[in-house]
Amino acid sequence: MVGSLYIHVPFCPRKCVYCDFVSVPFDRALSERYLGALLKEIALRADQSAGRPAGTATCEKGIKVKTLFIGGGTPTVLGDGQLKGLLDFLGTNLDFYPDAEVTVEANPATLDGKKAGILLRGGVGRLSIGAQSFDEEELKILGRVHRPADAAEAVLASRAAGFDNIGLDLMYGIPGQTRETWGRTLEAALELGPRHISAYELTVEEKTGLWGLVKKGAIELPPEDEVLAMSGVAEERLGAAGFMRYEVSNYALPGFECRHNLNYWRR
Repeated sequence: MVGSLYIHVPFCPRKCVYCDFVSVPFDRALSERYLGALLKEIALRADQSAGRPAGTATCEKGIKVKTLFIGGGTPTVLGDGQLKGLLDFLGTNLDFYPDAEVTVEANPATLDGKKAGILLRGGVGRLSIGAQSFDEEELKILGRVHRPADAAEAVLASRAAGFDNIGLDLMYGIPGQTRETWGRTLEAALELGPRHISAYELTVEEKTGLWGLVKKGAIELPPEDEVLAMSGVAEERLGAAGFMRYEVSNYALPGFECRHNLNYWRR
């Protein structure tokens, strides 16, 4: 029995300069191989959890799931058919609680109304959209493939498809960022009416592209006192908008806390 399950999709449109997660540029053939192996492993684990021999033909589901988080990478970089196939397989092979929380991470550049509809019909009830910033220059510095308008369009398209529980991931401490530009990003995010906002401080991880640029002095991070002030700006503005800070980097409207996050937070 598993209470919470994380599934990693290690493909992205391209690798962001700050990212140290396991991810590679999307390749159709490689993604098909990966998904094939993933589905085989899920079926094997389901057999093991149900205490039956691997490959047994039965409708009994062995893995009970309260929360499922599909992250990456960029899960929405997968093709429409690939996403539908994955979600259909999960629905057939996992035993979801009636109130299960199912989240998918999305990149604004790879999420439109059609894909949002596939996710919703596939049992996904919660989207976490990686906006990161609503400042054009900051997105360029981070190596993101989307523009500020793409994030807004992704939210509107997802809502039109039927999603209500939409979260936005934002980032502060970006090179060149100030508390003023950060404040504008927060306001732009709030105007879209999200239920959840993750506000992450940028961390320079060793051996990333950003680490190399900082190490050789080609790029400079904001001073620590400015970054600390940005954290305060987030708490103040999000709090004023009704968001509760329920863990270090996560804010939510009442009742929209990410249960999958809380499962880790509470050990």
